[in-house]
Amino acid sequence: MRGLAAAVVVLGLAAFVLPDGVGVSSGLLAAVAALLLVAALVVFAAVPGPGTAGVLLRSPSLGGAVAVVGSMLLLSTWDQPTTRLWAAVTAAGVVWTGVALWLTRRRGD
Repeated sequence: MRGLAAAVVVLGLAAFVLPDGVGVSSGLLAAVAALLLVAALVVFAAVPGPGTAGVLLRSPSLGGAVAVVGSMLLLSTWDQPTTRLWAAVTAAGVVWTGVALWLTRRRGD
């Protein structure tokens, strides 16, 4: 989380120092880093303790969200250098959702 906080500060300052287009891009990246920092803080505040990774692994809604966002990024960057990255993220989200559903299934009545 220190890295995200540092990114917010550095990119935020760069937004004011760098010229036109680069400064705007830096400001937008600072906003994304701030959003990710807030999300990380919420996750670690809502799921405290040593079992955080296990709780997140058993969350089908979070895995589904990763799959949906990954697929949108995959489709929006088709035939770009990052297509394989987003395909891997989408596949990981689908696998995560499946594992989470498997781990949280109800035993037979």
